[in-house]
Amino acid sequence: MSSPRLRRLQDRTARSVITLGGLGIITSILGILVFIGGEALPLATPPSVSEESAARGRADANGSPTTNGRAAGAAVVDPGAATVVGWNGYRELLLRVEAAGRASVRRLPEQTDLLTTQIPALEGRTIVASALLDDIGLDWAVTTDDGEIGRIRLEEGDHFGEQGRAYDPSVRYDSLAITSIRTPRVLAGMVDAEQLRIGISTGADSIALVHAEETSNLFGETRRSVSSSSLPIPSNVTVTALAFEGSGDRLYLGTEQGELLEYDLRAPGAEPSRNQLFATGVSALAMLNGGHSLIAGGRAGEVEIWFHSRKSVNAAPELARAHVFTPHENAIRGISVSRRDRGFLTWDAGGEARLHFATSGRTLLRMRVGESAPERVLLAAKADGILAQDGAGTIRTYALHNPHPELSAGALFGKIQYEGASEPLYVWQSTGSTDDYESKLSLVPLIFGTLKGTAYALLFSVPLAILAATYTSLFLHARLRSVIKPTMEMMAALPSVVLGFLAGLWLAPNLQRALPALLVLPIALVLLVIAAGWIWRSLPRQFTGRLIPGVESLFLIVVLAIGIRTVFALNPGMNALFPGGFEDWLYQSMGVRYDQRNALVIGVSMGIAVIPIVFTISEDSISNVPRALWAGSLALGASPWQTALRVILPAASPGIFSAVMIGLGRAVGETMIVLMATGNTPIIDWSAFNGFRTLAANIAVEIPEAPQGGTLYRLLFLTALLLFLMTFVVNTVAEVVRQRLRQRYSRF
Repeated sequence: MSSPRLRRLQDRTARSVITLGGLGIITSILGILVFIGGEALPLATPPSVSEESAARGRADANGSPTTNGRAAGAAVVDPGAATVVGWNGYRELLLRVEAAGRASVRRLPEQTDLLTTQIPALEGRTIVASALLDDIGLDWAVTTDDGEIGRIRLEEGDHFGEQGRAYDPSVRYDSLAITSIRTPRVLAGMVDAEQLRIGISTGADSIALVHAEETSNLFGETRRSVSSSSLPIPSNVTVTALAFEGSGDRLYLGTEQGELLEYDLRAPGAEPSRNQLFATGVSALAMLNGGHSLIAGGRAGEVEIWFHSRKSVNAAPELARAHVFTPHENAIRGISVSRRDRGFLTWDAGGEARLHFATSGRTLLRMRVGESAPERVLLAAKADGILAQDGAGTIRTYALHNPHPELSAGALFGKIQYEGASEPLYVWQSTGSTDDYESKLSLVPLIFGTLKGTAYALLFSVPLAILAATYTSLFLHARLRSVIKPTMEMMAALPSVVLGFLAGLWLAPNLQRALPALLVLPIALVLLVIAAGWIWRSLPRQFTGRLIPGVESLFLIVVLAIGIRTVFALNPGMNALFPGGFEDWLYQSMGVRYDQRNALVIGVSMGIAVIPIVFTISEDSISNVPRALWAGSLALGASPWQTALRVILPAASPGIFSAVMIGLGRAVGETMIVLMATGNTPIIDWSAFNGFRTLAANIAVEIPEAPQGGTLYRLLFLTALLLFLMTFVVNTVAEVVRQRLRQRYSRF
């Protein structure tokens, strides 16, 4: 084959390989983007509910029926309404206890009766009031028409057999106290470990309190102690709702006048604090999961959340309104709280139920439950179902699909009023020590941390890299340049994990010990450079003229090394000038706290990782400027530095700008250095003396603890998508600016 044909074949082959490689890279990037987006997309799925009944319908988030629902059971219809209703955590057992004490347990969805019995202790009696103790209806406090206060509990007796999970249920009744109360108006109770508290209002001038406690000895014997007391209430108050705080130390009373009375049960005889909730009466009270936030419902359909917070550090906690939800059209009849998250359900006299989420203050779902106004509505233990009983005794169950209630645009990017906080905040704190922890998932501190770390890294690296590239390309001798440039390029190969390890374990503690010297060092370096230049110019021409160009840089390095060593040697003396040391003085006098792993450490360590990239590309861009421009400028009388600043650098600015943008991309996506050298504290503060957390580091920190398919898991993919988009936007803007700079200086 002739040489021209061979070259054409080689050209076509090379063009095809390069084209396929480019298309492969583009396809790979798009594939990664699609995968990340696909994992994050379910976060935007709205909640839905499907009726598990003979109606075989499905309701959307607004309660409108559709035809694609699934039927997993049938409506439960009995002659009379049950006083006690509940279901277990798997939504497989349905408990019903009628007013006469007749109890039944059914297996769902088969609707088979597992137990039908008359509770012996309630034979001949009538249950006149009942109150939930466990939120899902398996534990109840009841009062009878002869004044007895008792407790009804379902023992599931679950076990596994050949057919899977099986049950041998039993209904247990415990008598707690005998009182003179015959017609209680309001009943409330709470269980905390071995402690049980019950409050009863009869419409008189006091609240009856029953406190039961069970203790076990080393032999497994259980001993119960029951005590009772009364709590006086103001004479002009009519109690309409009761609720105990989760610890049982506080009792809240809602009144017909719309007031909320708060009693501290640890201080008997103390006057209650009073807050005006609604213009009309309070119709329902409940404690949010965790027992610290109070949910209040009003007769005009109002729904609000209140909790204790401090207005200042030294102030006492006060009950304050935290969230206000869109009111119902009818009076609130009840509140059901989720045991899984911060969600809760409210239902009104018109038969509408709404699902809310406390942290974000949003109403997630609206639906109608049953054909008439419900008497009782319960959320399932796993927040995956709803049970509703109407006045006729019909019980319907609904499957609830609401996998990510915590997330919304406001929760991710807006300020949120978290429980116990005095004002709305940006906070990232995904996990806690208890199941009732309130997840805080604001991405703002992470975005801020990413920008802060990038800013400090570029502030340290870009001036050094560009000035070094300018000096190396234009002023340094070729022999020295042939050594320095490859050395800088080799620095780019340093693993970031090594830099992070050294920054966290060696650099950070040394910077803390040498903090005064570190702050003095920039001023000292400027003075040393000026002094070195003056000394060099003062040397005799006969001596400097014999040296090769560029030797002055070695002289400057020696002067700077001696100066830096001297400044750090004076550090103990400078530290002793401040009472208690410079770090303590900084906090006491200026309120600035110094964290050992901070933005200053990141600026140095990540700057070292960015400098080789910016230096190499900038040096190539400056070296590619035609030397004729340098010679022409000098011939017209300009000095070398005037030529460099006004001619060479503008001509090389597109390449220098690209170098800075590539360095920016490296800093934004850096993980290991930030992970090991910042302390990973997601706070919003520009101070160089405290840490931060970046988007990339957050993914590395959180992904081992994120259950697959859970909210945190998918949120981390959303974080990765956000990081991808940030990099894409930065690179796009950089390319646009680079092209404009190139057009502007194309005449060179």
